[in-house]
Amino acid sequence: MQNNKRNRATMKNPTLKKSRQTSVFILTAITAVLIFTSAVVLNYLTPLFADDFSYSVSFETKLPISSFYDIYRSQLVHYKSTNGRSVVHALAQLLLWVGKPVLNYINGAAFLSFCLLIYFHAFGTLRSLNYKRLIFLYSVLFFLTPTFGGSYLWVMGAANYLYSPQIILIYLIPYRLALSRRVALYESSESISYDSISSQGEKKHSSRGADILRAIIFLPCGVVAGWTNENTSIAMTFMVIAFIFAMIICSGKGERHPSRRVPLWMFTGLLGNIAGALLLFLSPAQKKRLEGAGGIGGVGTMVRRALSITKNAVLYLWPLLLILIVLLAVIIIKLRGADSTKRRRARITFITPVIYTLGSLLCLYSMAGSPEFPRWVWGPILGFILIALSSIYETTIRVFYSDKSTSVDSPLKKQRISQICKWATVAISALLFISCIFGFKKAVGDLLPVKNAYDARVEYIEDMLSQGYTDVTVDIIKSDSPYSSYNLFDELSFNSSSWPNTAVARYFGLTSISRRN
Repeated sequence: MQNNKRNRATMKNPTLKKSRQTSVFILTAITAVLIFTSAVVLNYLTPLFADDFSYSVSFETKLPISSFYDIYRSQLVHYKSTNGRSVVHALAQLLLWVGKPVLNYINGAAFLSFCLLIYFHAFGTLRSLNYKRLIFLYSVLFFLTPTFGGSYLWVMGAANYLYSPQIILIYLIPYRLALSRRVALYESSESISYDSISSQGEKKHSSRGADILRAIIFLPCGVVAGWTNENTSIAMTFMVIAFIFAMIICSGKGERHPSRRVPLWMFTGLLGNIAGALLLFLSPAQKKRLEGAGGIGGVGTMVRRALSITKNAVLYLWPLLLILIVLLAVIIIKLRGADSTKRRRARITFITPVIYTLGSLLCLYSMAGSPEFPRWVWGPILGFILIALSSIYETTIRVFYSDKSTSVDSPLKKQRISQICKWATVAISALLFISCIFGFKKAVGDLLPVKNAYDARVEYIEDMLSQGYTDVTVDIIKSDSPYSSYNLFDELSFNSSSWPNTAVARYFGLTSISRRN
């Protein structure tokens, strides 16, 4: 009993509480710095590959990119001849124009930003940014992404599968915040007048002039977000529609208060999403690209693809699937023993996780309409799945295990459970952190030979050019590591007139280049 009182007194000590908050802040900052540093190092060890050489030059002039205008003219030709992903491929050409030395740091910051965006959408805020959760998110991306190098380190892969989901997640931030406020107001309306709360809460975020301005801004922003990548664009458009419906569901009962209306910017954003998706899917080159890959196929073909996707999802993501099964079991058990008030609260509070879950599934299974499903496409899909799973976890804890919802009678028992959970998360975080250290060491060991081989090739090509030789034959660079982009497909063929040989030759100023037997 005395120990219990002492512990409670300690918890109420503001100095001790501030000290703990400072410790968590420092550990979180260190974790963020380590994530950024590791990403920079891995980017440094990743040389240019395949499409990087093609997109380093203008699609119009076939000369190296030297200005923003070059990128604009290049993308006009690209939109008609190659595919409709103008937004991310213009970004790719910009990154390649900047150059690899600077790009390594940009991509490092982009990967950290991706982790933080996943964190925000999963937990609804960055104010409670915690090193343990950040370590978990990084570990999942680092170990479970089928081709980490192809999705996040390869320049063209990063433009499509790292920057593309980030554009979408940044765009969705206001939708997430708006729904979070609406859900909080709906929950509060059970004990206090909804009109009273909404007039103090949501109304201060809205004025007619500001609504019109936001609506105007969100139209082009929606176009950009919808014009990124096929499967992520489909998922995002669905999620925006789901956010709007959720806002309507959480509007409360009775006569509608003006502050409960769905903001105009949500609809103009959706209109922009649809316009951007149409620009993506209906580009002149998109039809040619789809036909060249075999077409969408019939219903039977799409079902077979969906089954294959399911098999690969279980193969790649089984640890997350196990966590999901445990969480669903907990939710079902808790709901069966809950009263009507808690069940009603759960139905509303779980709206957000449901939106992200359905969005991630659509992001995954929309690939059934694609004749190809390259492994590096799993990058953004995993990001969306991670948001959904983390959101389910956070909501489960908040609804069933928070101080307000717990029904544990004994304070001592409650404290004991809290301590067990606390030390369990610390132990798991420490284990994941150690695993990441060894995983990073292995990744560096896998990437270093590839970089050395590439640097040796560049030196050889420069030497041959200095001697007047413009037709060269080189050894192929190959890796079996998921952290190297050189494990995706053969980077050179025996035929010097085929791609990517022609792109590599143009990049280095050669007449031709081919691989040795």
